[in-house]
Amino acid sequence: AQDYQRIGNAVDEITLMTYDLHWATSPTYNNPPPTAGCQATPDWMNDVAFFAVSEIIDPSKIQIGLPFYAYRWKLGFENHTLQDPGVGLTYEDAQALIQQYSPNSIVRENNGKEQNFVVNINGTAWTCYYQDSTSIAYKLSSLLENDLKDYIGGVAVWRLGGEDPSMWNATMQVVVGVNATIQNVNCTNELSIQEMSTSNVNIYPNPTQTDLTIENNGSDRLLVKIVSLNGQTVMDEIALEPYSLLLLQTDFEKGVYLVNTKNSNDKQENFRFVVD
Repeated sequence: AQDYQRIGNAVDEITLMTYDLHWATSPTYNNPPPTAGCQATPDWMNDVAFFAVSEIIDPSKIQIGLPFYAYRWKLGFENHTLQDPGVGLTYEDAQALIQQYSPNSIVRENNGKEQNFVVNINGTAWTCYYQDSTSIAYKLSSLLENDLKDYIGGVAVWRLGGEDPSMWNATMQVVVGVNATIQNVNCTNELSIQEMSTSNVNIYPNPTQTDLTIENNGSDRLLVKIVSLNGQTVMDEIALEPYSLLLLQTDFEKGVYLVNTKNSNDKQENFRFVVD
């Protein structure tokens, strides 16, 4: 329904919403009568992504959308009306339902590898699907078809919050071959607008293959180092003077890296770049 060629070539980056494959009354892989189902399958994701690659001149703009969520629907097509949408279901929600209602069985759907079960809530039967590391890794196997992993820019997730942390490891292992670095961050509302102003650091080109420029557009001297996503230092700390450039030859292996900067007040910032 969308003009991939015109949209994809006009934007800097595009996320394909390769989720919401099924809805409350859609047909499923192993249950032909209309019923609810999983949120994405590798074959469908691959079809959408491969079409996008064929239409968009620079496929590195493309981000494949991953569902970090699922749904519960009323069980059975005959029980649905147009006023019966799915209810969003996170990993945590699913675990709470399992603990509270003790479903008779939990099975894994063949074509999307999402676990699902049936529970009765206040007299209404619901079929519940949810994501875990197995279902996410299986969906990402779509990147291996037609060498998509070598063409597209990366993946995007919808949405943050409520996911099993192991889903991040599954994602990182397939995309860049390392485990995720997961940290607890204390988020507050105390930042002022001034403190949230745009950074003085500029990094380009990104993605890169042969060289990288790190630009300090501020009046403060910075200490700069580069680390991989698993925390390994690949470039030791270098001083970057105010209003100056650091030119590097990127002889790093393909993957995602972080540029860590620290100013005279020990304030640190991280900036991501990709070597492809």
